[in-house]
Amino acid sequence: MKLENTKDYIAGLFEGDGHISIAPTSGEQYIPRWNITGHIKDLPALEHIKGKLGHGFIRRKQEENAVV
Repeated sequence: MKLENTKDYIAGLFEGDGHISIAPTSGEQYIPRWNITGHIKDLPALEHIKGKLGHGFIRRKQEENAVV
């Protein structure tokens, strides 16, 4: 997948089932997180996106057959 196509794909995923969360840390700092939730079968695509972005992590939600 080309980078140009990846950007459109990521935007579509975020628009469909994404959200931004802001987690507090020690002190008065906050860490914004950009989240996309998908079915476990989408794991290879999310790993590809993570590789293109160069950072991030993927969390599995076993009970819901989902990844975030």
